[in-house]
Amino acid sequence: MESNVNKSGKPTIALAMGDPAGISAELTAKAIALPEVPGAARLVVIGDRRVFDEGARVAQVPTDFDVIHDGDRVPAGDRVAFMDLAHTDPGRSSAVSRASPAVVRRWRITAARSAS
Repeated sequence: MESNVNKSGKPTIALAMGDPAGISAELTAKAIALPEVPGAARLVVIGDRRVFDEGARVAQVPTDFDVIHDGDRVPAGDRVAFMDLAHTDPGRSSAVSRASPAVVRRWRITAARSAS
């Protein structure tokens, strides 16, 4: 059985951003800007980077993370990783997008391998 705990002993947690037309990007940006987050877990945010960047701008918080794409290994270390799905058109406020189950499954496998 594969573990979601990496070599540092911290759990790896995936945070999927919610509805791109809602406030999830701002809430996600605020959450990962909290100073205690890197010390508590290895966090991987999943979503569209363009939507996230706009949420961070509105929330007035800095963005400091490693960008990864589908199939990439999660980088080692304490920095937040952001899996950029680039799947939402930020110009269309009515767009509702979700990561496909296949993408999420592949990410789980990649994250589990990276944790060992």
